Amino acid sequence: MTGGGPGTGPDGAGGQPVRTVVVDDVAEVREGLARLLGLVPGIEVVGTARDGAEALRVVAEAGPAVVLMDMRMPVMDGLAATRVITAVRPAPAVIVLSAYGDESLVVEALLSGARGYLVKGTGVAELAEAVRAAARGESRLSGAVTRPLLERMVEALGTERELRAAAQDAQRGAEQARHAAEAAQRELAGQVVQNHALTARLAGLLDAAPVGIIETDHADRVLRWNRAAEEIYGLAAHEVLGRVDPTAAGSTAVDVRQDANGRVAARYRRSDGVLVEVEIAEATLADDDGRPAGRFRVVTDVTERRELEGRLHHQAYHDPLTGLPNRALFNDRVNAALARARTRGDGRVLVFLLDLDGFKSVNDSLGHDAGDQLLVIAGRRLAGCLRPVDVVARLGGDEFAVLVERDEEVSTPESLAGRLLTALRTPTSLAGRALSVAGSIGVVESTGAADEDAVSLLRDADVAMYAAKHQGKAGFRRFEPGMRAAILARSELENDLRAALAAGEVRLHYQPIVDLASGDIQGVEALLRWHHPTRGPVPPQLVIEVAHDVGLLPGLGDWVVRTAVAQLAQWHRAYPYRADLSVSVNVLASQLAEDGFVDLVRDCLAGAGVPPHRLVLELTEQSLATRGPAAAEALRALRRLGVRVAIDDFGTGYGSLAYLRDLEVDILKIDKSFVDLVAVPGDPAALTRTIVDLATSLRLHPVAEGVTDPAQRAELLRQHCASGQGYLFSPPVEPDRISAMLARPPQ
Repeated sequence: MTGGGPGTGPDGAGGQPVRTVVVDDVAEVREGLARLLGLVPGIEVVGTARDGAEALRVVAEAGPAVVLMDMRMPVMDGLAATRVITAVRPAPAVIVLSAYGDESLVVEALLSGARGYLVKGTGVAELAEAVRAAARGESRLSGAVTRPLLERMVEALGTERELRAAAQDAQRGAEQARHAAEAAQRELAGQVVQNHALTARLAGLLDAAPVGIIETDHADRVLRWNRAAEEIYGLAAHEVLGRVDPTAAGSTAVDVRQDANGRVAARYRRSDGVLVEVEIAEATLADDDGRPAGRFRVVTDVTERRELEGRLHHQAYHDPLTGLPNRALFNDRVNAALARARTRGDGRVLVFLLDLDGFKSVNDSLGHDAGDQLLVIAGRRLAGCLRPVDVVARLGGDEFAVLVERDEEVSTPESLAGRLLTALRTPTSLAGRALSVAGSIGVVESTGAADEDAVSLLRDADVAMYAAKHQGKAGFRRFEPGMRAAILARSELENDLRAALAAGEVRLHYQPIVDLASGDIQGVEALLRWHHPTRGPVPPQLVIEVAHDVGLLPGLGDWVVRTAVAQLAQWHRAYPYRADLSVSVNVLASQLAEDGFVDLVRDCLAGAGVPPHRLVLELTEQSLATRGPAAAEALRALRRLGVRVAIDDFGTGYGSLAYLRDLEVDILKIDKSFVDLVAVPGDPAALTRTIVDLATSLRLHPVAEGVTDPAQRAELLRQHCASGQGYLFSPPVEPDRISAMLARPPQ
């Protein structure tokens, strides 16, 4: 029989997954095996069956390369089904599955055409390796059956010797008793036929066995060396028969190990230089007088299984994207480091927890492929700051952890954190854009407490990291016990925000944008306001951060657009002479990239009857500079619709004036930090004038933010900046206050 029928897999032809059918009468076993194999790359379960008869139908329909076949089943057992399946050409390879009490069936299974024999409960690595080997036409036996198989073969060899001796005794008896010669000859002939049949059956089984079979005499000379032994050791039978067993002599063994159960594992260097790993079961053969007459060994090639086990172990304990240790391995390393520190009594363990600031916006604006590249780059840069003995891991998302065992070589936690942050900030190119990545780091140092472990250290490092993030990001904080109270307060704030949004307690206030010469209102900017029942007013930026952390930002952003447009429509209806009034709404690039945002804006404007050019979307320089393809296309669609776009806080982000030529915007809002200096003689005022002149030359409308005194207003007018907003005119106020201002007709 040849393996690799209609569904040949990656180890056969075609490079496709190994199509596999699972047959077992116990549903839990059948479905469990199917799920387990479904997790292994390169194997595809294409069907299951609950008995041999159903297996014949499923195999005919699915065309698998490999069938995993239970032995004990109703209707038609596994042996009968195997005989039928393997009688068809091309036939799939059948691997027999059996309970621990059924090892005696291995011989019958192999003689029935099975390609392998596995014991139920076999590990995933051995199971997957056997399936792949069967698809290539190779055979595998479970390590658990090599000893019973060995005993069965030794028993058969003993039976063969007994038959031979009985035949010889019968011959002698025939010579001594001529009168019984005819009966003795008949008995002898029967014994000879039986002996020949058993010998032929045994010889065929031994030669075709899926494991190496080596038989030697009392002087360790090779008497039997089957085809599997040839493949395992790279030595043909004619090269070793009659000679001292080269594997027993140990000349080719790299190392030999024996476990507590007497099982031997060894690695051998084949004649072609290839390293193979084997498991060996061995028994001593005795002569007629019970004296040792040789040895019989069953050798299983486990090279591929060990390699697969290594790959699966690596996958279980490493991040597939970055190749770094994952959380499970990191926790193990931390606990081992803590144990060493307790043993020494003079060591300390440092755990750093870091996440990338603004990573979600990179994913949203540039796409997930760019985000994945950023994670790989970040992992490499962090590792480059550490010693070989230190550990850097990716715990998930954009979160990394670093383990350092303190000694005289280790600098202070502060200096190491600084190196990590500096490495991250080095500019990199993603999706054709230059980006500088920032991170927030929390660090905790072990105290030597008996109950200290990886989980508790990571928890405290997480608390410190969020403290660093909330103090302004791109920073570092060392854990202090009091931080837990702050994190608890933050958690309460998150819950309170959820409730406030559901109850409609988050409101929009509006700040007028005025004509600097006349003071008339040209438009308003919508600004979030939340008055917490016990905390009082919550800063808008904190509201945005908390909403982002709990996943409420997309919905909140949509609500702001709908509410602001509806309010503008209400003012237009109430004050027809204010038809030129506009409303500005702050948005993020991630909002632009969301499916349906353009439709939302279009529907809001159409439903409210507001002309599109009366809506202004404000984005910061960084949002505009890092916008991905989806956000850029949304921005173009909105401008085609007639919506205007403003650069908010100009001068605080990328700061490239030439960059303005490439931006599809209408309004440039000069940041308050420049406006504060506009009335100061000398260079500060000249800088603001340069921005205004540049905006004018590019046909952008300049708007000054944060105007607080008449001197600033006067200087801005001299610099030909016509519009502004700030507390000189009005703070952000509730809609009814704006209504009162609009009720006064423009001058």
